[in-house]
Amino acid sequence: VVAYMDVDLSTDLNALLPLVAPLVSGHSDVAIGSRLAAGAAVARRPKRELISRAYNLVLRVVFSSAGEVTNIRAIQSLPAGLTEKAIAAARQIRFIPARRDGHPVSMFMQLEYNFNLY
Repeated sequence: VVAYMDVDLSTDLNALLPLVAPLVSGHSDVAIGSRLAAGAAVARRPKRELISRAYNLVLRVVFSSAGEVTNIRAIQSLPAGLTEKAIAAARQIRFIPARRDGHPVSMFMQLEYNFNLY
């Protein structure tokens, strides 16, 4: 049996055994538990609920020798148009490029965008 839980342990570990018991007994081949599933009853502290409503997006980009952000690639996409919003914001960044031997140079960078839903 292979089990996966979020590293933040926001789910009580006591919920794991009832979830995997049908797998161990041979009754089921797959078991999925999610606090987002219809009918899920999860009691969470307000702070934990707020934290779980945030999205993070990492973009791999090139800060070009021309002073523009190019070659934008999302490491992982987000829902609701958030990926597209972050890419649009990255395209608006202007900067003075780094220089090597007196010449502007391009460099790879990672940009992180944090979205919080209130």
